[in-house]
Amino acid sequence: MKIIKVINNNTVCTLDKKGREQIVSGKGIGFGKKRGDEIDPAQVQKIYLITDSALRKRMVECLAEIPYEHIRLTSDLV
Repeated sequence: MKIIKVINNNTVCTLDKKGREQIVSGKGIGFGKKRGDEIDPAQVQKIYLITDSALRKRMVECLAEIPYEHIRLTSDLV
């Protein structure tokens, strides 16, 4: 997976092997990374595939505002 945008240290927007845009999260996955870098699959904890571009944009905006610990706690609770 190649990074197309670093959202924060724990969340990035990537392209998968089929060229689909997705949001990938994992502790430290975006730290020190930039556009075009590859993601280490061992760091991936969650993958969100979005088909609607307007929804993707809003999700990226929301994820940039939410601390990673809150996202992980919510995921654990669900």
